Amino acid sequence: MKHAQESGRDGKTPRNGQSYLTTDPELLRRGKIAFADNCAQCHSSKQPADLPSDPELRKGAWRQLVLRDDFLVDNYLSDDERYPLSELGTNAARAAGTNALARPYVGTDVQPRVQADEEGAGQNSKITTRTSTQSTCTIR
Repeated sequence: MKHAQESGRDGKTPRNGQSYLTTDPELLRRGKIAFADNCAQCHSSKQPADLPSDPELRKGAWRQLVLRDDFLVDNYLSDDERYPLSELGTNAARAAGTNALARPYVGTDVQPRVQADEEGAGQNSKITTRTSTQSTCTIR
């Protein structure tokens, strides 16, 4: 993303990818917590050691792992496991849509959005992906 470059249009000065990235530590922390609470279980090749069965302790273990400085080092952001659709809460055709096209979001009908609550603990955070031809998948 940091090396991406917008094409000039409508007389606007194109922005580079670096201008979209934040360095605000609190905002980055909130994003990591939202990722730990909603995404990391399926989207991390790193797993917490001795994952507890209690939901609150499990949440804490994921947060602790994701907040580590080396979390992304050698992490291919997948776990190669299959999950039932009933657990994921999405429809079966979703993955066959735009994912297979391998095209960037800019200039496509895919519009990902991330919204977080003001307190930033991820309690009301949601990640929504919408396309013009597919249903909406929201993770709360």
